[in-house]
Amino acid sequence: GGVLRYAWIVFTPLWFIAAYAGVVALVPVTATLHMRAKWVTAGGLTAAVIAADVGRFALDAEALGWLNTALVWVLIHQFGYFYRDGTLLRLDGAGATAVAAAGAGVLAVLTTIGPYPRSMVSTPGQEFSNILPTTAAIPAVGLLQLGILLLARPRVSGWLQKLDVWRLVIAANSVVLTVFVWHMTALLAVLVLYRAIGGRLLAFPSLVWWDQRWFWLVAPAAVLAVFVAALGRFETSCRRRIRGRARRRTQ
Repeated sequence: GGVLRYAWIVFTPLWFIAAYAGVVALVPVTATLHMRAKWVTAGGLTAAVIAADVGRFALDAEALGWLNTALVWVLIHQFGYFYRDGTLLRLDGAGATAVAAAGAGVLAVLTTIGPYPRSMVSTPGQEFSNILPTTAAIPAVGLLQLGILLLARPRVSGWLQKLDVWRLVIAANSVVLTVFVWHMTALLAVLVLYRAIGGRLLAFPSLVWWDQRWFWLVAPAAVLAVFVAALGRFETSCRRRIRGRARRRTQ
């Protein structure tokens, strides 16, 4: 009971690592399909994602939800090929805005007319979650985020030309996996402490809920910084060994 019902969130990053490993393992197939027929591949995956959700909700076939968990992340990974081959980079501001608007429009339809909850993560009271099993709402979010990133890219790219900023990016990336694996544990630690001192968790975004947002950003970040300081060296050490092996193979 109590805060322990939130303990499952500690394992959330682990299933996503499995999803990431799966799409990376499929790169020889997905990259080849993209090179041969990128629009057909993306369209086929989109149709498969929609069909799996229709079957899941219309036919009450829950197994299709787990199939879609694989299909959705392969589709989102496929977006990256369009960035890498320059297709997306050739878009101007209007094109990037259209990508973001398409994602926002699809998301609005799915969460207003469709059966999908408006929260993209699991929250108390939802009939089901968009994130696991993963639904068609998640690629819509990905498309929205992609459009926003394309709009921000020129300004961010200029900012990253500054040496001090780039060094900060390199330092952050050296422990990014540590941050990802431990960030939910940091949140749980704050939840346990908050409940121990008599704090009450608010279920709905009232004015008081918004007033507490600073705390739920700062406090877990402080705990996470401790985790990164203690455990980040294992990741950086592993990265050094991998780079060393790669250099030896090329010599």
